[in-house]
Amino acid sequence: MPSTVFKGYALVDCNSFYVSCERLFKPHLENKPVVVLSNNDGCIIARSNESKALGIPMGAPIFEYRSIIEAHRIEMFSPNFSLYSDMSDRVMQLLYQFCPDIEIYSIDEAFIPITVQSNDDLSQLVKKIKRWTGIPVSVGVGPTKTLAKAANFWAKKKGLSLFSFTENQNHILKEIDVGDLWGVGRKVSKKLNGYGIYNALQLKKASHEWIRSKFNLPGLRTLLELQGQSCFQTNVSSDYQKSLTYSSTFGKPIEDFEPLKEAVAHYTTQAACRLRKKKLTTQIISLYLKTQDAAFQSSISLPCPTNTTPVLIEAALSLLKKIFKKARYKKAGIYFWQLSSSNYQQLDLRFNENPKSLQLMSAVDQVNLRFGKESLFYLAEGFSKPWISKRDRLSPRHSTSFDEILNIKI
Repeated sequence: MPSTVFKGYALVDCNSFYVSCERLFKPHLENKPVVVLSNNDGCIIARSNESKALGIPMGAPIFEYRSIIEAHRIEMFSPNFSLYSDMSDRVMQLLYQFCPDIEIYSIDEAFIPITVQSNDDLSQLVKKIKRWTGIPVSVGVGPTKTLAKAANFWAKKKGLSLFSFTENQNHILKEIDVGDLWGVGRKVSKKLNGYGIYNALQLKKASHEWIRSKFNLPGLRTLLELQGQSCFQTNVSSDYQKSLTYSSTFGKPIEDFEPLKEAVAHYTTQAACRLRKKKLTTQIISLYLKTQDAAFQSSISLPCPTNTTPVLIEAALSLLKKIFKKARYKKAGIYFWQLSSSNYQQLDLRFNENPKSLQLMSAVDQVNLRFGKESLFYLAEGFSKPWISKRDRLSPRHSTSFDEILNIKI
């Protein structure tokens, strides 16, 4: 018999996900301090619990904590997004098997709607994910998404793999800072503190009218969710994602047009690949360039939705020609807007997509999937790529590249 039946949501969150992925093929790092760095190896974007205990904050610049890193022999890794994406897909596939109606919230989080589900079933799910993927997860359960998030936060804080909010657990809400609630950012948290609201319980007990007048509808929704009234429904539609972004800081500043052109073409290619993987198309593309002191952006609307790389590269480079001026650029980004499902397209009779182009994209994706990322690439992306982000501490792509597959000696 199930121990307890819940109706609401379970939030499954991978613990220190980037770090867990790095440890997966390096078991000697278990229980040792580990950090993952940002592009160009400049800042810390993920920390193990051991690194957090040493006082290293999220987003910390490496140079400011070099002495602590060296004194405690903290292992550092450049971001291996190929590995992280692949492991995320494996975890999400197990969640789909558990419940087809999951809502992927981020690369390492997903909501599961619970209708008639037990703690025992969720406990088995946690064990299965760990056993089949090697990634540890925590699960928070609550009648609303906000409470499920809070339950997950509490589970991680207490070192639990599963925690469920029941009706009379105000003593736990009292221990959760209002700034740690889902949807409450730093600015809103500071404003709430100014009114004497410091924890989740105080917010839960606030007046509806007062919260609405001070924090508008989003604040009222958070209050209602804390009181057990669900305001954020599960959305598993393919149209849920409204935009897609690919951006990166250059390994060194770019001043000339040609290397900038190669970088923009490369970023567009990567973003287009993500579109096809998600079975989406885009009709609006934006390009932005950033220097030390300024940013430049421009957008273009395409005749009809597409995810064909050559079409998108052509559009991106037309934007580059439009906004380029002589400067030292340190970052570029591609934004795709007005996304729609590639399975259901409203075509324009004047601009029908060539079926052979779609077949070509599928073939390119399959080759790169089988033989490694960028086995096939576009000439516009260049060869040497001097602008590529610095990643001196990149770990092998054991699960996505045949050339880097793990060797085991018996």
